Amino acid sequence: MKKMILLLFVLILIVGCSNAYDKEVKKISSIEVYNNITTGKYVIIDVREKDEYASGHIQNAINISLANLSNEILDIVINKNTNIVVYCRSGARSLQSAKNLVDLGYTNVYDMGGILDWTYELVK
Repeated sequence: MKKMILLLFVLILIVGCSNAYDKEVKKISSIEVYNNITTGKYVIIDVREKDEYASGHIQNAINISLANLSNEILDIVINKNTNIVVYCRSGARSLQSAKNLVDLGYTNVYDMGGILDWTYELVK
């Protein structure tokens, strides 16, 4: 019986830890981002490399590569309660970036995924 309770406890702990980011990193659609580009509701961060950003990016997006995010974000977004949207090319780097931002203490982090899903005009 004790083994069963211990096993149940370990399973709950594992499931709880694996879903921790799901509660803190929110998904956001490209439609919602598009509808709020000029409102100032979100700070939009493009976490691709500079050459990718230069080839076309979302209006008002700030380019901070995933590799530099932890070092540069504190200079750009001081208030950790600011609504931050991150995106990349396909979604992998944006999710990692969102998790990094949560680890840094940011509380309103949104993962848009990849620019490949963006059907609107890009800025070059």
